[in-house]
Amino acid sequence: MGERTPSAMCGYPGFDSWKHTLNKFGVRDEYIEGIRDDSTPSLNTLIESEAIVRHAKLNRFESIIIISSPFQQLRSFMTAVTVVLREYHSLRVYSYPGISLPWSSSALHSQGSLKKTRISLIKSELDRIEKYNIKGDLDSVEDVLDYLNGRDSLSQ
Repeated sequence: MGERTPSAMCGYPGFDSWKHTLNKFGVRDEYIEGIRDDSTPSLNTLIESEAIVRHAKLNRFESIIIISSPFQQLRSFMTAVTVVLREYHSLRVYSYPGISLPWSSSALHSQGSLKKTRISLIKSELDRIEKYNIKGDLDSVEDVLDYLNGRDSLSQ
């Protein structure tokens, strides 16, 4: 753990690029950890959530923050909570949306395979939430809300 991912994978620029961006926003190196999993040939929201939750459990983190593009934030957060409920129930997960970019501009999404305006990607994300819930990869909205109620009572 903590190793750099030197190159892009599935449309993501890799650890060094993200670390550089975080440094520009004032995040110091000691607060940045790379998570590497050479066993997977691809990345997606579930794989990334499993990796961060397992890393958190291994390192006994008490909380993590999920940051994503605003149009993807709900599904990213729900996916992280789903993995927490399955693998590390005491971990507190918080949601913090990334910087909002123009909603009418196009964005690449889904490992670079989908290009739509950010506003239209919201509908796409809601469809994915339903699809992944039916598939069993994503817990229900009710389960996530129950988790939030429990998480908040632990924090007080």
